Amino acid sequence: MNCKKCGTPLPSASNSCSVCGCISLTGDYGTPQAQEPLKVIIENITAILISPKDFFMRIREQSKKSTSQALVFALFCAGIAISAELLWSYLIPTDHTHLSPIAQQSPLRWSNLIYSPLTLLFKLFFLALFVYGMAAVFRIKRGNFAQSLQLCAYCQVAFLFTLIPVAGEFVSTVLWVVLFVIGISTVYRISVGKTVLIIFSPVMVLLFIALILFSLTLFSGFSTHSLFEHLLRFSQTALDFMPE
Repeated sequence: MNCKKCGTPLPSASNSCSVCGCISLTGDYGTPQAQEPLKVIIENITAILISPKDFFMRIREQSKKSTSQALVFALFCAGIAISAELLWSYLIPTDHTHLSPIAQQSPLRWSNLIYSPLTLLFKLFFLALFVYGMAAVFRIKRGNFAQSLQLCAYCQVAFLFTLIPVAGEFVSTVLWVVLFVIGISTVYRISVGKTVLIIFSPVMVLLFIALILFSLTLFSGFSTHSLFEHLLRFSQTALDFMPE
């Protein structure tokens, strides 16, 4: 196998180029070099965190069959993230400190381990559809739905940082946004500025609509309380589609 960046032949046991330092994407479970799924997942985690742009460049050359491997990767990361969140919620309670950690938690929290994978898959498909749809709106013909789904799945590596107590959720969210922007920019071959515009343009449209509705309520004399309630519910529904 040759380096896809500079063409230098790579040793069979290596996934990085000694000349340019490029990290090749692994994950083809059917090949002799990748018969250990856990090893492949760890290599991909390392590759994403060290050189995300090089990693996402490989997605452009991957087949649609690689989508299932990307989803397995996302489920692996999500499983660790959910387990870590559950663990820290027991060890570091934030309220009702006079109760025991077990008494503070609802038994339904354990159901997250069962239902969250299905929820995650639904959110990934929705997010990939959003990316692909917005690319179509902006008439960007590079990239396809399968590639969008793969980049969304691999961005879930950010939530491994929930293993860090207290600050892990914040770090994970920031890293996810960074990887998401880099992934879209790389796969669709557009600038970072245009990527940010694609991501936040729906938010700006919603804010514009909210401003118009707010202005209409002021001029019409209706109470704005019910309007804010509806906007808050709509915003919460939209946030529910974001990956955890």
